[in-house]
Amino acid sequence: MRLQSYQKEIKDHLQYLGIWDNLIAGKCKCYVCKTKLSENNFGLAFRDGEKLETTCNKLDCCRTVTTVLKD
Repeated sequence: MRLQSYQKEIKDHLQYLGIWDNLIAGKCKCYVCKTKLSENNFGLAFRDGEKLETTCNKLDCCRTVTTVLKD
């Protein structure tokens, strides 16, 4: 299913960037809310090896991440 593959892709990126554990622990440090992976519409963007700070509302962005990745 496409959604599950996107969930895994985002989780892998978050783990690579070293912020997955912080999200799970509720210590959100949020990254880009303008999407480059526009297909997924999760409001997240990643570039390998780069941490891109967001200018959006951190709580909203973190809530999106944890909702998408909860399963």
